[in-house]
Amino acid sequence: MIGCDFSRGMLERAVARASHVDWVQGDAQRLPLRTASVDVVTCTESFHWYPDPEAALAEFGRVLRPGGTLYVALVNTRARMLSDVAGLGFRLAGQPLVWPTLGEMRDRITGAGFRVTRQERVARFPPGILFPTVLTTAVRTGPQGCTPPV
Repeated sequence: MIGCDFSRGMLERAVARASHVDWVQGDAQRLPLRTASVDVVTCTESFHWYPDPEAALAEFGRVLRPGGTLYVALVNTRARMLSDVAGLGFRLAGQPLVWPTLGEMRDRITGAGFRVTRQERVARFPPGILFPTVLTTAVRTGPQGCTPPV
């Protein structure tokens, strides 16, 4: 099992909690992994911070084997306006932030060569009421856009 984080501080915390995992420092847009080398990519609560989310999705597709599974969990606003207001505040503070709507997330992942199999809201209280987390599950498709047999 391999874990990856951009932040050295978060890696130190991760090693302390799960020393059985091979932890590496890396950027989601340039993962330090071989092409088609993993069965599952899990991205939790970080996707909305990526300066180039499409590059990250392409990279997830690169490292996943055909038929591999992608899990992306992030705040997923119900209305574009809420995301725009939050994003403006963060951009003024010098941070990129995009909270895509459910449909926008599906379109991004599908556009990157995945087949979305499920999107579900994950209950978190109290912040989850206003800013719900959504888990999107997708499968890396094969060369002609068809999912390889399992």
